[in-house]
Amino acid sequence: MKGKITKKIAKLALWIIGILLSLDLLLVCVLFLPRVQNFVVHTVTDSISDQWGTEFSIGHVYLTPSLRVIALDVNIKDTHGNPMIFVDQVKARLSGLKLKPLTLSFASITAYRADVALVIYKGEKDVNISLWAQKIAPPTP
Repeated sequence: MKGKITKKIAKLALWIIGILLSLDLLLVCVLFLPRVQNFVVHTVTDSISDQWGTEFSIGHVYLTPSLRVIALDVNIKDTHGNPMIFVDQVKARLSGLKLKPLTLSFASITAYRADVALVIYKGEKDVNISLWAQKIAPPTP
């Protein structure tokens, strides 16, 4: 009798572990679909654009199984809405992820074919990239 109960508990535990592993595998497979990756990226870039008060966009993003991130057509506009930074391709290796607060860490980042437009607008003392950096900098206590 005691052996039957132990077998049932072991079988139930294996089923639970199997279901959890299957859900984890399904989640990983879904995250590697380019359509899902691009949806997540567009949602995040829209949020960043709202926070920064300027347009930030990424054309496409690919996450490889080795946790390399490839972003195409990265575009940041200055506070006047004009192109400030454009990078054709960015490659990075994801090295860490924290959920609270959401933080991504990268081991190395390489940019290919980057254009930066530095402009001082009439009536302003600083270069556009300096004004943008001040705007996105975290508040100092």
